[in-house]
Amino acid sequence: MVKKKHADSAYQPSSSQETPTPPLASTQAATESLSAATPQGTTRTPIVAVGASAGGLAAFEEFFDGLSDASPGMAFVVIQHLSPDHVSSLGVLIGRHTQLPVHKAENGQRVEAGHVYVIRPNRVMTIYRGILTLAEPVSEHQRRMPIDAFLVSLSEDLAELAVAVILSGTGSD
Repeated sequence: MVKKKHADSAYQPSSSQETPTPPLASTQAATESLSAATPQGTTRTPIVAVGASAGGLAAFEEFFDGLSDASPGMAFVVIQHLSPDHVSSLGVLIGRHTQLPVHKAENGQRVEAGHVYVIRPNRVMTIYRGILTLAEPVSEHQRRMPIDAFLVSLSEDLAELAVAVILSGTGSD
């Protein structure tokens, strides 16, 4: 049985404070405003890239515990900096902390709102026109920076509809 935490408890102001706006709620309002500004007939899904180092499992779990069960109108792409030979069960573990469907990212997969996509080990992932591209690193000895690579492509693809969340990190990624 999975326990779901509720983010609302983290936003209880003291009596002398103004009621704060939870970060996700303000992000939702911003994406609704931006979606309305896109030309009619086009759909652009806001994408939240969530990156962490190999030690970031607890941070990923807390992040997804804090999301509401309803689809927030955004897609989430999880990028973890892993050893190339690491077998990852990150998708299964995140799935225990969200009601959103969680997928192992596939080459050529279109990103859809209300879904979570998790990078595969030993892959460089980018996005173009809302479609994921996964490739093997060019060189075995190449410095691996999967979070950086995805964030650069995401910002080029979506500009103001791109959101980046870095939960933890060591090294240079």
